[in-house]
Amino acid sequence: AHIAIFELGVRYRGYGPRIDLARVIAPSGEFAKAVSVCEIGIRADSVLLFEKLQRFTDPVRELQCLYSRLEQGGVVLVAEPDAALSPAYAASQTVFGALGVATRKQISKFLAVAGFKPEAEASFPPYYLSVWRKPARRSLTPPERWME
Repeated sequence: AHIAIFELGVRYRGYGPRIDLARVIAPSGEFAKAVSVCEIGIRADSVLLFEKLQRFTDPVRELQCLYSRLEQGGVVLVAEPDAALSPAYAASQTVFGALGVATRKQISKFLAVAGFKPEAEASFPPYYLSVWRKPARRSLTPPERWME
């Protein structure tokens, strides 16, 4: 299930079946449930994916839907276990419901195929940490507008 939380002008998003837990964290929040980010109509300018890619049945599709809901120039912060960096930790995630584990290279490919551009990355075992951006549209100059 998808949970969207709004509190003090900040939009939080996360996947999980525990809306009751989310209400404890943000008691004045508004919540929406969905199976996929593709079902959510809310737009955002930044998103944190913390151990979420491993729970997507189709990571590329979910990231493409996320891309379409992210504002131009928006940022995705990624903190995912790297199966190559820490295989035992990544494998243990399957016990807790992960549908699959991925290496840093695979995670990067998922994000790139969805259209995101890398800005920064680092390894902090067991995590692959990275920042990705949805490119801002370039403004057309007057001579270029004739093609519109």
